Amino acid sequence: MINIVQFLQSSFIVFTLLLAVIFIFFDEPMHMKRGLGRWEKISHLTDGVFSASTFFIGYLALVNKSNFLFYLYCAFSVLTQVLTYKDEFIHKAECLPKEHIIHAC
Repeated sequence: MINIVQFLQSSFIVFTLLLAVIFIFFDEPMHMKRGLGRWEKISHLTDGVFSASTFFIGYLALVNKSNFLFYLYCAFSVLTQVLTYKDEFIHKAECLPKEHIIHAC
């Protein structure tokens, strides 16, 4: 029988991979089709690095049961949200509605 910690760790990994698949297979082709400005190219790279770091720190916090890593995960989560939101004004002007739906996910 699986315990709750193992279930949560497995769920965390599965949902992280699911989000990655959504962004790679749905969002990125939309970006390529409309073209990205210089700011968006730099910004998306920054967003990707912070998102991946956030997920990795969260996983380490779960595995190691570390309070410090948990609080670091919380801080990176907020920072990632702020960094991601900065592009919404550009997306509002340049994106199609279906791209907005993917971004909302």
